[in-house]
Amino acid sequence: MRAARLRDDGRSTRIYCKICYAFVAIDHAVSYANNVFMFQPDHCWKKFDVKVAPTAMIQLCDYPGDLTPTPSEQIPVFHTFRYPQERTRFVDLPAVSRCFSPPLIPARGETVRDILARLEPVEVLGLSQGASVTTR
Repeated sequence: MRAARLRDDGRSTRIYCKICYAFVAIDHAVSYANNVFMFQPDHCWKKFDVKVAPTAMIQLCDYPGDLTPTPSEQIPVFHTFRYPQERTRFVDLPAVSRCFSPPLIPARGETVRDILARLEPVEVLGLSQGASVTTR
């Protein structure tokens, strides 16, 4: 695993797999309270249960909808948090509100921040905010 931040001033640190480049986890220094874990079950080898039902789909403004349809009938879809009312609507979902609240019981095992502390230093990618990123 490797850790990266998009910019020097970025508040999110992403942990990704060095083999398949799937994001394994994201830690947001302010919002996540060391209580949120994100995993993409179809992109990386895993040895744990990932059968947690999704609560919402977020940041889908660049989602390649031609690959697979978004399940908007089952769960709410948020294409961007650019507008305050979208952020409010997202945080008002009961499961999201619980997720972003401080834990009621102490975490068992390792937290995302424990893993970050053991990894190589965080790589800063130096991307400009709002700039387009192209792949070859």
